[in-house]
Amino acid sequence: QPTRRLHSTSRLSKSGNFLAGRSIFRPLEPLRTWYLFDMVKLKPDVVAEYRRSGYLLPTSNAPLRALSSEQAALARRQLETVESATGKPANSVLVNGHISHQWIHDIVTSPTILDAVEDLIGPDILVWAAQFWVKEPGSGSYVGWHQDGNYWGLEPYDLVTAWVAISDVTPQSGPMQFIAGSHLGDFLPHKETYSAENLLSRGQEIAFDKPLDPSRVVTAALKPGEFTLFNIRLAHGSPPNVSTDRRIGLAIRYMPTTTRSIRDIGDTAMCVRGVDRFHHFSPDLPPSCHLSADAAEAARQRSTKHNAAVSLDGADLDKFRQVSRQRERRNRPAHLTKTAKL
Repeated sequence: QPTRRLHSTSRLSKSGNFLAGRSIFRPLEPLRTWYLFDMVKLKPDVVAEYRRSGYLLPTSNAPLRALSSEQAALARRQLETVESATGKPANSVLVNGHISHQWIHDIVTSPTILDAVEDLIGPDILVWAAQFWVKEPGSGSYVGWHQDGNYWGLEPYDLVTAWVAISDVTPQSGPMQFIAGSHLGDFLPHKETYSAENLLSRGQEIAFDKPLDPSRVVTAALKPGEFTLFNIRLAHGSPPNVSTDRRIGLAIRYMPTTTRSIRDIGDTAMCVRGVDRFHHFSPDLPPSCHLSADAAEAARQRSTKHNAAVSLDGADLDKFRQVSRQRERRNRPAHLTKTAKL
C-alpha cells in the first residue's frame, strides 16, 4: 500500500459549513458530512510518469480528488450564486477569486492538491493565478491547442496546473485534452486567430506542420471533485461542449518560489505552502487578511490586471476587445439570460 498523509479538517468543519469564512457569499447550506481525504503521497514511479508524459490523471496509484461530489455541487452553487448576484459569468468575475472568496481559497489551498503538487515541485509553493473555465452547452466555445509557457513569461518552467472538476466532465462536455510528452521539446510555433469560438485571449492555436496524430491525444474525463495535473510546457486544449450541462473547472497555477517573471509588470502571487525566500512576486493576501469584502475584491481586481498584462503583452487590443464581447455573448450562462429577460 502506498504511503498516506492524513489531514485534519477541523478548520473547516467546526462551523458545520463547507468552505465557510470571510466571503461576499456565504455557503448556501451546511454539509451533513465532512469527507476526509487521505491523500496518497505520489510514489516515485508516478512522479517519473509525470516527468515523461507531462500530466497526471486520477488513478488507483494517484487518486487525485480534492472534493467530494457533494462539496463540488456546493461549490457550483456558490459559483452560480456569484454569477446571479453580479450578472456576470464566472469566467470573468471570479478570475483570481482565491483572493476575494474564502470558498475558492479553500479549494486552492486544499491539502490534497498541495501534497501532490509538493511531490512535483517542492515544499515552497506559490499560486500565480486561479481561474474558472466554464463552457456553456451548445455554445461552440473551445480552447485551442496551446502551451502556457509560450506566453506567460515565467521561468523556469516548473509551474504545474491543477484543473479541478466542479461539474461532471465527460467526453461530450468538452474535457481537457493533452498531447503526451509535448513538454519535452522546444516550444511549438503558435498563431493568433482572435476567433470568437476560441476562449483564449488571442485565440492562440499551435501551428502544426502536419495533422495531429490522434493516438497522442489523451482525454481527461473527470468526476466532480477530481483533478488533473499538467506541466506549463504541455500542449493542451479542449473541444466544444456538446452535452446538455455546463462544463465547469477551476484551473489553479502553482509554481515554486524560485519562479521569476521575465516581464517588469509588478506581478503578484500567493504563498500557499512553505516559505517564500526569494520574493520575486508581490504577495497576494487571502480573503481573511482583508478588512472588508470590498477591499478583498479590489485586491482581486489588481491581481487580475497583472495577469491580463501578461496575456495581452503585444496583442492587438482592438481585436481583443471586439472578440471578447462576442465570446461573452455566445458563452453567456443560461440562468443569466433568463434573469435578463425577466
